[in-house]
Amino acid sequence: MKPGRFRHFVAIDWSGAAGERHRGIAVALCSTGDAPPELVRPGHRWSRPEALDWLLTELPDHAIVGFDMGISLAHADAGAFFPGWAESPGSARELWALIDRICTDDPHLSATSLVDHPEAARIFGDMAGARGIYSGVDAAASA
Repeated sequence: MKPGRFRHFVAIDWSGAAGERHRGIAVALCSTGDAPPELVRPGHRWSRPEALDWLLTELPDHAIVGFDMGISLAHADAGAFFPGWAESPGSARELWALIDRICTDDPHLSATSLVDHPEAARIFGDMAGARGIYSGVDAAASA
């Protein structure tokens, strides 16, 4: 990556909560220099579609965006995103294609259908609180 390529840095906390709007969804923007990051629309209760719209219509040029989506998949330490599942994707692009396919009908750009999918839930647990094989343990120690 060429040094100086980015002049703006955006952090988005996507929140894993179900529903339309959450205090946990936040967008922060920082530019080069010494100024700290600032919340975009402080105090605003964002929806995920609204955050996506901000990215599509208001994102500054020369920006890089990072998302905190609360998702941690065990590819490097377990050799697969979903160990033991024949459809486990082999790359990050294939992972997001799988998530898009499974979650197409989820409201509010959530990923509830992935979390509740029998194969994913077997690994990470589900929205009802069932524990998966990696729930609360070190995945590397379990692989």
